[in-house]
Amino acid sequence: MRLIRATVANHQFTLVAYVALLVLAVGALLTMPYSEDPPLDPPGVTVIAFYAGASPLEMEHLVVDPLEEAINQLEDLRLIRTKIEDGLAKLSIEFTPGADSEEKYNEVQHQINKVRRDLPADLNALEAINWSTSNVSILQLALVSPDQPYRDLHEEARRLKRMLERLEGVKKIELHGFPEEVAQVQVELRRLAGFGLRLDQVVDAIGARSTSIPGGSVRAGQRQFDVQTGGGYTDLEALRRTVVGASQGRLVHLEEVARVDFGYADHYYRTRYKGQRCLFLSVYQKQDADIFRVVARVREALDTSREELPGGMRLEVGFDQSRSVQQRIGTFSSNLIQGIALLGLFLVVLMGLRPALLVIAAIPLSLLVGLGWIYLNGFGLHQMTITGLIIALGLLVDNAIVVLESIMRLRQQGVERREAAIRGAELVAWPNLSATLTTVLAFLPILMMKDNTGDFIRSLPLTVIYALVASLLVSTTLVPLLAMWVLPRTYVPGRAYRYLEGWLERHYRPVLDHCVRRGWLTMAVVGGLVVGCLLLIPFIGVSFFPKAEKPQFLVDIELPRGASIAATDSVAAQVETVLAAQPEIQTYMTNVGKGNPVVYYNMNFAEPQPYFAQIFTLVDEEKGRSTAALAADLRRQFAGMPAARIHVREFKQGPALDAPIMIRVLGDDLQELAQLAGQVEEQLLAVPGTGYIDNPMRRSSTDVAVRVDNDRAEELGVAPVDISRTVRAAIAGVKAGHLRDSHGQYYDIVVRLPVGNDPVLEDLGRIQVSSRLGGQLPLAQVARVELAAGQSVINHYNLERAALIKAEVDDRPVEVVTGEVSARLAALPWPPQYRYLMGGESKSRQEAFGGLSQAALIALVAIYGVLVFQFRSFAQPVIVFSAIPLAAVGAILAMLLAGYSFSFTALLGLTSLIGIVVSESILLVDFANQRLVEGASLLAAVQDAGVTRFLPVALTALTDVIGLLPLALQGGTLWAPMSWAIIGGVLSSGLLVLLVVPTLYYLLARPKGQKRIDHA
Repeated sequence: MRLIRATVANHQFTLVAYVALLVLAVGALLTMPYSEDPPLDPPGVTVIAFYAGASPLEMEHLVVDPLEEAINQLEDLRLIRTKIEDGLAKLSIEFTPGADSEEKYNEVQHQINKVRRDLPADLNALEAINWSTSNVSILQLALVSPDQPYRDLHEEARRLKRMLERLEGVKKIELHGFPEEVAQVQVELRRLAGFGLRLDQVVDAIGARSTSIPGGSVRAGQRQFDVQTGGGYTDLEALRRTVVGASQGRLVHLEEVARVDFGYADHYYRTRYKGQRCLFLSVYQKQDADIFRVVARVREALDTSREELPGGMRLEVGFDQSRSVQQRIGTFSSNLIQGIALLGLFLVVLMGLRPALLVIAAIPLSLLVGLGWIYLNGFGLHQMTITGLIIALGLLVDNAIVVLESIMRLRQQGVERREAAIRGAELVAWPNLSATLTTVLAFLPILMMKDNTGDFIRSLPLTVIYALVASLLVSTTLVPLLAMWVLPRTYVPGRAYRYLEGWLERHYRPVLDHCVRRGWLTMAVVGGLVVGCLLLIPFIGVSFFPKAEKPQFLVDIELPRGASIAATDSVAAQVETVLAAQPEIQTYMTNVGKGNPVVYYNMNFAEPQPYFAQIFTLVDEEKGRSTAALAADLRRQFAGMPAARIHVREFKQGPALDAPIMIRVLGDDLQELAQLAGQVEEQLLAVPGTGYIDNPMRRSSTDVAVRVDNDRAEELGVAPVDISRTVRAAIAGVKAGHLRDSHGQYYDIVVRLPVGNDPVLEDLGRIQVSSRLGGQLPLAQVARVELAAGQSVINHYNLERAALIKAEVDDRPVEVVTGEVSARLAALPWPPQYRYLMGGESKSRQEAFGGLSQAALIALVAIYGVLVFQFRSFAQPVIVFSAIPLAAVGAILAMLLAGYSFSFTALLGLTSLIGIVVSESILLVDFANQRLVEGASLLAAVQDAGVTRFLPVALTALTDVIGLLPLALQGGTLWAPMSWAIIGGVLSSGLLVLLVVPTLYYLLARPKGQKRIDHA
């Protein structure tokens, strides 16, 4: 190979080129962003609509149906999931993998704007949120004060927000837990009637005055002036002076018929830090920022700000994600360093100091060069890239060992140093290239997976590929050059190496000869071993992603729908008392009426509801029990609290899932859906292992219905629309416009009747409605108020009504429980036009595993094509592929002995094994081909191939195992299964391939004219 001779001949340029690569790599290591998980922007959007006082049926008809119809027109749409509750609708819009996330977000916004005029004018809020892991809070701060007014707390929080948002790397700061301040207009209907005015006139007058329309611009000579037409409110006094009508020949101002002052909107969200009232500030970083630098800047700013806080307030850091990132990266970096140290020690003992130093030098050099290329591709340093480096660690030395072993063999034969370095590298250049290419091809399809799971792991295969390419470059160019300088003139292998060579002749060669001579018997025994191990797979089990093993969890508190915020707050306080009594709990942050700000990449956003609370809890495991043990104990304690459904949820890796089992029943009629959902719930209860079963259709809500007597209303001159508007003004308030003060702060102007911010049922009896005939009438004269059963939740799935039933799984494999539930549901008599869909972990696992299976199939075909090109044979690639089932034997046994199930990462390890073990076979087949070309007999060729390539194959297998051993022992439930699968596969393949490949070669690749048994 000309490249090898060129690099040796021009060694000065070669060294300078590697110095340049090292400079790039070190610069990348110092500047690349650090994070816990890879940043993701899956193509999806969440649309949230708030419409206070609207029932689920009203939300469905007035808000959801127009939005869904508009969004359904978009291209690349995969599905729309909608959840509709009282006053709230949440649309989760998912696009096909590979779609441009930002483009789809803009398209959704466009469709929303198109139908906005068709939605209710007094819709409280309509927001679209792009899916992105950069929307995860890296810091959760608590501004705590037990007695300061909310307005003072909010003003101080806004000051902190403005200060922190100016810091480099900070994307945004969100405030949580404060009641929204509004300009409140409390209309006295009797005074309004005295002037002969109606409520709608007040609302219209405020809206007209609130609107500010630009007047354009005019020119005067050489100058241009903007025309300001006025409009809009800047203070309460201007609002009080609003003209709302005329009476008895004079103008009537708002202050004559209403009380106008600042107040709070209905407070449906309360926050506490360790039981004390507070406001939360969530800090979000920019996607390419380094979390350590961002957090350091924020903490420095907070240290200064604490000195400026008013008395009675304090600022606490409740959650800091950088600590978790530091621990995660520290653990993985430690695994990497331990792997390198173990490899170095092993190589020194086996090969001697100088050869071992050459191989060890190739490791960090290849890793650094690979990291430099990763940085140029826009990736940072996180658990995926570091895991990729650990996987590549054992593979990196393969090429260097093969090259060095070839050079050392020539030196033993007396070849001069320079020539031995060049020829030794040339002899194995093509096998090394082919082996590296096959390994790269095994990881390449994983890199190309186009789903959310593929996006999550993409940086892992890319890191492995770059590290392998760097290793091939280093072993082909730099290792021969260094070997020429470092190896002694007369090289003598170390004692351990000489002992192994003697052991091969005394023990391995006779065993190999025995296997080859009884080839079909050997293959039958090996085939039986493979089949026997495959039969063990059901005993190992299948899972998806394990728990995240983070020292934190969520406590979800859900009361019956219709429960007040006060009732929910009372239960949350009881839960806080239990949490405060646990010595392991370091911090807990309570959110009543809403979920905690998102602090983990797959954490679902919890919609605001008065009957829901969530407590984010951080654990100090050094003080006692582990997080898992503490969570299990708390589940037992909370099970005895009948007032609410309390669920302790530990964080999990992988895609976001509401529950392991999710069943959707689809159909049109809500009563029929409720009945079928009840049957599904019964089947879930009958399956052992299910728990926390949630069937919202079982819990119908009780609504207060205002039944208008249209005939009576017409007689009394009351329009039904005026009744609806008056009731809404009394209960929820009507947003009529906005006020912007001198500081630029916006306040909604809310018109309501003076019945208090927390209306009770008796307030309906005090409502007066305006008559066009003049005067005010009690609501009871034109309508009756009664209780009515209503639907509490309506779900849509791709624009079709659905009932969603969810269940957790305890103490049994999810796939087993899912199978039993599926069998029971299939046996039910389903009415026409109604059907069910299984979701949850089972569906997500099938999609992810299907993607990996497709990737493995593509890898096999691509590798086969490369081998056909290399060997010019259809049979020899089949011989090489025999290493794959041999690797499966070890992987299955390792998983069984280690006690892990086949999770997604374990399957990822099996896919990785395809390229790793095939490279071992290539060395054997290639050397046997060389011996046949040199004129050796078939038996001698396969025996020489086995003996000569035994040490390179064994060494590469052992280095793979040693490199992954720290990750297997310390990688946790996410990465340990993958590591054990690779370790077991490499060991079994490394041992068996040295017997099976030569035997298969002898059986399938026998040249014409040669007998099966040849004693030559």
